[in-house]
Amino acid sequence: FGGLPSAMMMDSRGKDDVQMMSQFGGLPSAMMMDSQQKDDAQMMSQFGGIPNAMTMDSRGKDDAQLMSQFGGIPNVIMLDSRVKDGVQMMSGFAGIPSAMMMDSRVTNDAQMMSGFGGLPSAMMMDSR
Repeated sequence: FGGLPSAMMMDSRGKDDVQMMSQFGGLPSAMMMDSQQKDDAQMMSQFGGIPNAMTMDSRGKDDAQLMSQFGGIPNVIMLDSRVKDGVQMMSGFAGIPSAMMMDSRVTNDAQMMSGFGGLPSAMMMDSR
């Protein structure tokens, strides 16, 4: 919608890639820490520091895609979990953190998402 990027894809083959994107307001929209070997961490924010979608794939060469079309409300989160259990979380309302999920069976992923405007909206740590 309206000249905003609707998809962001990243694939890290041999190193840790952390990608942050904020379209409006210059607010910090993601703070990610990951100490595993070949992890993908993606975050995209289109309006005022509010994350639209967050997805994380910390296993091998899997691709993680995220799309957002409407301001501040995530509508699609896709996670490619070919070799591990996927951890997904989605918040459908802009000001309410709706999920905090931890998958400690394989990769010890911890994800947090908050939709408040001026606050750091995501902090992910993987301390395996």
